[in-house]
Amino acid sequence: MGDHFKNYIKGNVAPLKSDAQNLMFKRAFASEKCMLSLIGELRQTLAESLFEEVIRLYESGIKNLVLDFRKLEYADTVGLQNLVRIYKYVDENDGISFSILAPGGEILDILRICRFDKFIDIRQDLNEFEDDWQDV
Repeated sequence: MGDHFKNYIKGNVAPLKSDAQNLMFKRAFASEKCMLSLIGELRQTLAESLFEEVIRLYESGIKNLVLDFRKLEYADTVGLQNLVRIYKYVDENDGISFSILAPGGEILDILRICRFDKFIDIRQDLNEFEDDWQDV
């Protein structure tokens, strides 16, 4: 791992606040893989922050990203549109991938209704990932 990557991963939890809306990111690593847990609400005012965080992770050397929605309470349409932006970014860049961990409930229902499961790898169980995640 390069120094840039080592410096980036020192802070595992990054709170993002905008007005009364909160979204926190928690990162767990396994080799060149990262599980980015979203905690709180993914609203329009914070959706760009998610995309920027994902790009930073890829630029730091992450090859495989899992977006963990187990503690995501809400996502509006702009938040969901950023998943499409992430998908397009990954599709246009060789050697990187991303998946979503969504165990059930409203968030998974919304992803399925929007047909995201047709083009994004969505899994319902952490055990479906082979890695031993640190800090999960």
